[in-house]
Amino acid sequence: MKHMLRWICPVLFLSVCATVIWFLHLFTVENDSMQEINWQTAVKIESDGTQTPISTNEFSNSTDYSGTYHFTGILPEGLSSGYLLFEISGANLSLSLNGTEIYHSSAVTLDGTYAMSQANIPLPEGASGEVVMICEIIDGESIMFPPFIRFIPDGLKDTQTFAIANRTAFPTGAAALAFVLIFGIFLLSITLHQIDFSLIPLLIAAAGLTVFRIAQGEGYYFLPQPVTTLLSHPWIGFLTFLVFFVYLAMNRRHDFWRQFVIAFAWSAGVLLLCYLISLSQKGSLSFYINDSISSLWQHGIYDGLLYWLTWWLTIVCGFISAYGVARSFSQQRIESQRIATKHQLLLGSYHSLEQRMRQSNVLHHEFNHNLTALNSLYQKGDLEGLKALLDKLTAKANMQAQTRFTDNFTINAILQDAAMRAAQIDTKLDAQIQVPKDLNIPEQDLCSLLMNMMDNALEACAKVNQTEKRQIHIRMIIRQGFLAIRCENSYEGKILKNKDNTFQSTKDDPVSHGIGLRLMSAIAEKYHSLINVMYTNDGSFIVQTALQIPENPET
Repeated sequence: MKHMLRWICPVLFLSVCATVIWFLHLFTVENDSMQEINWQTAVKIESDGTQTPISTNEFSNSTDYSGTYHFTGILPEGLSSGYLLFEISGANLSLSLNGTEIYHSSAVTLDGTYAMSQANIPLPEGASGEVVMICEIIDGESIMFPPFIRFIPDGLKDTQTFAIANRTAFPTGAAALAFVLIFGIFLLSITLHQIDFSLIPLLIAAAGLTVFRIAQGEGYYFLPQPVTTLLSHPWIGFLTFLVFFVYLAMNRRHDFWRQFVIAFAWSAGVLLLCYLISLSQKGSLSFYINDSISSLWQHGIYDGLLYWLTWWLTIVCGFISAYGVARSFSQQRIESQRIATKHQLLLGSYHSLEQRMRQSNVLHHEFNHNLTALNSLYQKGDLEGLKALLDKLTAKANMQAQTRFTDNFTINAILQDAAMRAAQIDTKLDAQIQVPKDLNIPEQDLCSLLMNMMDNALEACAKVNQTEKRQIHIRMIIRQGFLAIRCENSYEGKILKNKDNTFQSTKDDPVSHGIGLRLMSAIAEKYHSLINVMYTNDGSFIVQTALQIPENPET
């Protein structure tokens, strides 16, 4: 299952990323488009009334033409509601639809202006028929000729405005979030006195990605011209690409490169698949990639494809850094739990020693009394009384003898401590331990695993109302190079599970929820195993594992 998760998780991650990108992409595409009205006939009306055909293949904002011209065209079928748009500067114009004049104007261009006046004529949905335009040129230096008339659907201008803005806003927003995430991780590393200087170039790369594209696309409207020129300079984009490689060069950690290569390989695979699908369908993605590669190869332009490559890898590295921080915190919590477990073992040993010293003092006091009694019986010659007292002392000594579970000191100490605690809560502890005196497993791992296992078992037994049902059975045996451990204890109540099917802790401290089981799982994983947990309806809870014993001792 764990091996499958290593494949399933990257697929799910990339699928979610692709879905989010696809959804956001919908807001960058204009579904409607402008439709040009092609002139079917175009003639010049001479002074004597004759007509001379002219070409309408090329448009220009100045012309050597003069006089009056007649154009006819047909509106496309199935038009939505919208309007006709055309330039009117430098001409006397009249426009008719199906023989009805719907527009007439005469416009000149003021000196020092470059933009042309335009007219838009609203049309209802489904409008159709013949369009006729008569154009008399009055200023050949400022006129769109032949007249360029097109149909604009309602809302297309707003859609285009939003789409163009979104094309820069979405990647900029993602880069900005990556920048904030990386900056937060960097500050956290400073707080923990573990400064990661490799994050500085990644932070600079994220900052460059944040400002470059939006300054290039929309800086003209919102920023002072010098600032726009600086932030949109091609060198900003190229340096962003360069500084990202500095970040890669500064990261020599094996874990980072393993995660980076995996992310890069999955990303490249998904991109290749999308490219091939787009290529087969003659889609825009394959055209964009081919054009970007061609531009990069021929002109060395840092834009387009390299920008998106840097953008994606920077965001991926930001997530890798965040994952590293989360894993570091998890490892620190596990290490803290190990230290706490070790401290608990030492504290338990201290309490056991203290209790034994007290018991020793009591036994010493009783021993003196018993010696006096034995001497008195001997002096009296009461052999029957002497024998009875000796039998009583022998039976008591046998009862107080502490059970030795195994020759392995660590395991024996943990089980002796557990047996003492079990006796305090009226719980029967049955142990079958067949392990050698020395194991090639560090004591801290054995302590963490067994103490958490026994703690959970004792805690569950303490909640069983009927004391005669409180039982713990633990078995440890060496088989084929594995240390097999099975702990079965009684429980009472309902077993609760989390949404991920893991067992829900019943501890009062929410911070400690699940730490013990995660710690045991981490130790089992270290020795190429896992923790198997099961329960029965008759009140038995079972935890078992099999640790592969290393060939060489570990410290």
